[in-house]
Amino acid sequence: MRALHATHLSPIRVSWLRKIFVGSDLMVIGLIIQLLLLSGFLVTAVVFQVRFGRETRRGLPGPWRRMLGMVYGVCGLVFARSVFRVVEYVQGADRFCLLHEWTLYVFDAAPMLVVAVLFRVWWPGFVVGGVERGEEGVELNGRVKDGVSR
Repeated sequence: MRALHATHLSPIRVSWLRKIFVGSDLMVIGLIIQLLLLSGFLVTAVVFQVRFGRETRRGLPGPWRRMLGMVYGVCGLVFARSVFRVVEYVQGADRFCLLHEWTLYVFDAAPMLVVAVLFRVWWPGFVVGGVERGEEGVELNGRVKDGVSR
């Protein structure tokens, strides 16, 4: 906007844009919300797995157990990365995390590479691909309950 000399066309004062959309406080709040929601998801998954094991007395079948293990691993990597990002933003631009590039590779890029590889090797659709529409109406494979494709 400034380069085009058109700051008067912005619905938000240009001097506020960075404070609102790029401000570290907003980023930290967003990352903390992400951590809380991810924690809630993990608690829900663990409670489900424990309750399923108690009810069936056998636990989850092998493929489902492996898939949940992969989900726990992926969530752990994303959680660790988000904690790093919180630390990075709280420290500021002139602190250790941003002054040492290796921290970005180790705590940001590497976990996401592992997540991508895990999803490439073990795609959850392989396990849920045969599940058809249930009572809740959730469709996972494009077929209705009687097996007719849409």
